[in-house]
Amino acid sequence: MNIEEKVRAIEESDLLTSEEKSSWVNKLKKADRRTEKFKKEFGIFYEELSNLVSEFNPINIPIDKENEDEYQLQVEEILNKIKLISSCKELEEAVVGIFIDGFYREIVEKRAPLYKKMSEAIWQLWQDFSKNRK
Repeated sequence: MNIEEKVRAIEESDLLTSEEKSSWVNKLKKADRRTEKFKKEFGIFYEELSNLVSEFNPINIPIDKENEDEYQLQVEEILNKIKLISSCKELEEAVVGIFIDGFYREIVEKRAPLYKKMSEAIWQLWQDFSKNRK
């Protein structure tokens, strides 16, 4: 669902007051601007990272057209931190922390081996991107 469809759904909702609608629309637009900033800064890496995280599906969420951006906030948090990270192990710690903050510690800890593999794949993707960026 793109930003226009989300805004339309909010505006058409009978469950929200006009103030709530306005607040949600503003939040959506702010998030959309943030996403566009990341896409501009990281280019193809943004899309590749998003796809990689969705493929690993670390929380095991059914991904379909309605929630294909389910991990968008986590991807953007990874992007916020990745330039300051100097090792795969450090990235793994950051990724685990990001997912614990966004979901539940118990879910993340049960799937620890998956986070290790996902972090290794993200690290390799980042190394390739950084090398080609120079």
